[in-house]
Amino acid sequence: MILPDEVIRDALMRSDIRVFDLLVRDLGTVLAVWGLVDSDSARRRAERAIRSVMPKSIAFHLTPVHAPRLTPLTSGRSHADSAETYTVQRGETLQDIARKVYADPDKWTLIRDANRARLPDPACIRQGTMLLVPWD
Repeated sequence: MILPDEVIRDALMRSDIRVFDLLVRDLGTVLAVWGLVDSDSARRRAERAIRSVMPKSIAFHLTPVHAPRLTPLTSGRSHADSAETYTVQRGETLQDIARKVYADPDKWTLIRDANRARLPDPACIRQGTMLLVPWD
């Protein structure tokens, strides 16, 4: 089964549209899409590309930001290419996730730094939160 985020990423890639920190959530009757784009024009193009492949109602939360803030996590790669998503399980801490992903709980700061907008308090993360986990 192909997941909605895979379909959306493919449509964006085919349309040569870059969306950073892309997060897709299926909320039952609606598909919610969050991300950062470099302009209003890119936001409109991304919304058209996504609508062309998704039959479901879509709630867009694509935010245009100043281009210099959209720097890759690692040289030569975009956020999407240099990170994966991880869904927080019940009772997990960033140290637990770092232990699972990197085999080193002390690398939890990599996860915190990649998710500052999603984690106002890194000590209190909720089950079901989708986090970007950058490649080490």
